[in-house]
Parts: sequence; C-alpha cells; structure tokens
Amino acid sequence: MINKQVFLQKFVESALLQVKEGNLDEYHKLVKVFAYTRHSTLDVTATKYTTEVSPWIQALSANVSSLGITYRDLVTTVFSSDWVTAPNPRFVRSYTTLVLQIVSAHPEWVPQAMSSLARWFTYGGHHKDTEPERVHSHVHVLIQEIHRAIPTCGPSLVAALAESWPFRAIRANVQVVYVRNVLRCLEYAGG
Repeated sequence: MINKQVFLQKFVESALLQVKEGNLDEYHKLVKVFAYTRHSTLDVTATKYTTEVSPWIQALSANVSSLGITYRDLVTTVFSSDWVTAPNPRFVRSYTTLVLQIVSAHPEWVPQAMSSLARWFTYGGHHKDTEPERVHSHVHVLIQEIHRAIPTCGPSLVAALAESWPFRAIRANVQVVYVRNVLRCLEYAGG
C-alpha cells in the first residue's frame, strides 16, 4: 500500500515538472487545493479546508525550492487564501511555516506575502468578522517570523501597509482596527 504523504509529495513534484512541459492540468488541480475564501460560494468551511489542505502543506513544503516565478498562480493562491481564519492552531502553524519557507527560499515573494498579510489588518472592523484578535495574532506572528528570517523585508512591509490603508470614506472602526495593527507592527518591525 502506498503512503498517502509520499503520493501527495510525488503529485506536487509531478505537477510542478509538468508546468515546464506545458501541461497545466495537475498544476491547476494543485492550485485549486489551496484556494479558499470565507466568502466563497462553494460549500467549504474553514474546518473542512483545514482537513483537506493539511496533508498538502507538507507535500508542497517538500518542493518549496522549486516555487519560482513560474508558479505565480500557486504561490499567490497560497498567500491569498483565508487560512488565518482557520480554528485549528496546528493547521495555522503548518501554514505559517509553509509561507515562511516560501519567502525564505525565494525572497522575491516577500512583497506579495506582506501585501496578502496586511489586508487582514482591517479584519474585525465589520460586525460579521469573528474572532479578530485570533486572526490578527496569526498575521502578526507570521510577519514577525518573516522579519526575523529576512531583516531587509521592512520596505516591503511599509509598502504593503501603505497600499492596504483603508480609504477615508471607510467606517471609523475599520480605520481604528487598521491603525492598531500598524502600531503593533511597529513594536517588532520598527527601526
């Protein structure tokens, strides 16, 4: 009997290799695995996403050195998914590690990672957002780890914060949540 983790790792490896040969079928399936937004019309909850994606994280981690610009769709999807809303701390830690591995192996992805993280700083400014402190904590932990691993990421963080700044017309409570998170960033990434 074949080990599931070995199978997934080989699938990821094969999908990445096939992109170079012009065959995108397996690659698009892999991208779809990581695609999740809490506002999706699909019947996917954060818990279901956690269960389905967990084994794929390790498989993708084993191939992280390959994730250059050719795999922009996959990396963008990994960064942009709503993984920070997942209720499972073990899953969040695994996903955090995956993102950290990607930016450590490919520092050219740091600006995109920072942009995708900064967008969460308004989370909690709307009445329907649940557990904003937990979500913000996940985001800050990852930004801190990226900053620790890549101390030159400061300009990317500043650019992402400026780019994500809520418009003046947005409700005051959204602005307040964002400013609080920016100030929290200054505690560990300022200077």
